[in-house]
Amino acid sequence: MRSVDVLKKAILATTMIGSVLLLGACSSNETIAKVGNDSITKEQLYKEMKTAKGAETLQSMIETEVLTQKYKVTDKEVKDEIENLKKKYPSEEEFKVTLTQNNINTDEQLNKVTKDSLLRFKALSDGVKVTDKDLETFYEQNKDKYLTIDASHILVEKQDEAEKILKELKNGAKFDEMAKKHSKDGSAIKGGELGTFGKGSMVKEFEEAAFALKENEMSNVVKTQFGYHIIKVNKIIEKNLKNNKDEIKQDYLVAKGNYPKAMSKLLKDAKVEIKDKDFKDAVQQRIDQYDMSAQNPAKG
Repeated sequence: MRSVDVLKKAILATTMIGSVLLLGACSSNETIAKVGNDSITKEQLYKEMKTAKGAETLQSMIETEVLTQKYKVTDKEVKDEIENLKKKYPSEEEFKVTLTQNNINTDEQLNKVTKDSLLRFKALSDGVKVTDKDLETFYEQNKDKYLTIDASHILVEKQDEAEKILKELKNGAKFDEMAKKHSKDGSAIKGGELGTFGKGSMVKEFEEAAFALKENEMSNVVKTQFGYHIIKVNKIIEKNLKNNKDEIKQDYLVAKGNYPKAMSKLLKDAKVEIKDKDFKDAVQQRIDQYDMSAQNPAKG
């Protein structure tokens, strides 16, 4: 997805909205749960909700409303974006696993967080002119970020065992069969298949060895804190600028600090009135956070 943080905030907001609606149906001293002879009232629960997480959820809800009033996202845009996201995964199953890992379990949740992500992207790019030259320069400077590999490995505890397995592989043994038979890693059941990953995902020694390999090439024995590995690169995947222009444009704008600048301005211009005194500073706190982020953008 465009941003895991966006997804998590959207799901959290959805959960909190449900809790608030539930509380609205109760009087302040009404019991909503009992533990033995002790009661938990609506007022007690609401006080617990007024935490840092509660303020963060309110901020996200306000942001989404401000964005919705400013920009329009159609159902077709949401549908097309979901289809584009699916294409980035090797299979429908892997796409679903990623969603589950981010607590997205229904189509309704997926549509909501996708719409939220599209709204934020519109804010990010609104009124900003980005030239092809800007993107080309950024892409060349960050090319490693757009390179991923699909790899498999065999992990064992002792070096001599790894050397013996490597010798068998060089003599024609099949990598996936050797992984299933010898590897101590959870990936053994899949023939050592790790899936795709980019730089920064693995420990240093493993990453350096893996990214030095060509397609279908196998490493020598590699030692890490986990043991001794033999790595095989199945495929090298490089995202080119032509086919990934929107994603790279977003990364460029984020690196330049455009998103916090845009959101700070939107929140300052919006007529937000918070009725609850405990949350009265929530919007200003978020504006301050964005202003600070805008002054210290990520290095592109």
